[in-house]
This record gives sequence, C-alpha cells and structure tokens, in this order.
Amino acid sequence: MKNDEMLELRGQINALSQAWLHLTAYLEIHLNFDPSGLENDLLKKRWTEHPIEPYAKLMCQQLVQQLRGARDRREYSDALQKLERYEENLESYGTLTPSLDQDSK
Repeated sequence: MKNDEMLELRGQINALSQAWLHLTAYLEIHLNFDPSGLENDLLKKRWTEHPIEPYAKLMCQQLVQQLRGARDRREYSDALQKLERYEENLESYGTLTPSLDQDSK
C-alpha cells in the first residue's frame, strides 16, 4: 500500500471514529441514551483468527475510553456549574447563620 493510500485510510478511519463519538455523545446528552451496553459490546467484540484482531480491539478500547472521558468531563463541568450557582445564591442571601459576634452583643 502506498503512503498516500495509507494516509487516506487513516484519515477516513479517524473521521468515522470522530463522527461516531459525536453521535454517541449527542444521544447521551439529548436523548438520555445509556451507552453502557454499547461500551460492553465494543469491549467484547472479537475478530477471531483475523489479522485485524489486535488493531480492531485496540480501536474499540480507545473509543470506549474516549466516550467515558467525555462523559466524565461533562459530569464534572455540570457539577462545577451547579456548585458555582449554589455559591452565587449563598452570596446573594448573605450568611445563613448568625455570626458568633452578633450573639455575644
């Protein structure tokens, strides 16, 4: 296989992988899709006695890692935003408990 053909093939695989990741993330976010079954199926997928087996298995593992990483980042970002809104609400209401200095007066 020529170098240009190899680069073309790698580019196509990369583009398909990115499209698949974006589609799966969209389904998770907008349609409450639970990807755990899909992830498990990908990790179990085998191409028995086929020369692509090690490469395909590695690709599936990497896709699952990327999905999980993106989900973790979204969850972290959501939690951080909730915490910031909570802190803003606390600041707008002031201290919720009287200070000790006020009690001693």
